[in-house]
Amino acid sequence: MLPNCKQMAELASKNLDTPLTGMAWLKRKIHMLMCKHCSRYSDQIKLSSKTVSTLDLDLPINEDVKKNVEKTYQELHCRKDVSQ
Repeated sequence: MLPNCKQMAELASKNLDTPLTGMAWLKRKIHMLMCKHCSRYSDQIKLSSKTVSTLDLDLPINEDVKKNVEKTYQELHCRKDVSQ
């Protein structure tokens, strides 16, 4: 039985740390060939991981950017709470 999309999302994350082998690899490969959404999600996860790994985390954080991100997060979080 092939994994569903939720299981594929979990496998995509696990696959970043440890390569899949055997039947898990084959089932993932077949699902990816049939599901463009999971394929795109997997590509995005890989790209995000590569992007984060290239960041220089020793650089100081710009306080204006930090405040803007926090403000945007709060605004989006409040909208989510209201819409539920």
